[in-house]
Amino acid sequence: MLPESWYNPNMAQQQVKIHSNPYLVYIRKSTDDTENQKNSIPYQKMECLRFALQEQLPIVNANFQNFCTSGVITERHTGFKEDNNFTIKSNGRIQYKIKRPKFHQLIEVLHTNQFKGVIYFNRYIVSIIY
Repeated sequence: MLPESWYNPNMAQQQVKIHSNPYLVYIRKSTDDTENQKNSIPYQKMECLRFALQEQLPIVNANFQNFCTSGVITERHTGFKEDNNFTIKSNGRIQYKIKRPKFHQLIEVLHTNQFKGVIYFNRYIVSIIY
């Protein structure tokens, strides 16, 4: 089940069940590079949705408040890290403070196995995470 802190569980459960193996789309515009409009939010969305249509990958048709609209997650934050502010966990993993809250939620959602994967734009190509 998706975390209740950011969605209506009844609505989400019903909408997700409509699709078998749906995908989410994650789009992020870096706030570091204001000159790079080729990778604008509308451009990335268009490319990801075109790829999903071409490959016949269903995008979940669900809206979750403050997370996604029609299965598309949009975020505007930097991915650049300049400091050494991190923690090494007991299992050896390194944990940074995530300044992209929707990305953090996306990772939590993927662990629920309710979605088959994520379609995202990576510089000049569209990619999928399963």
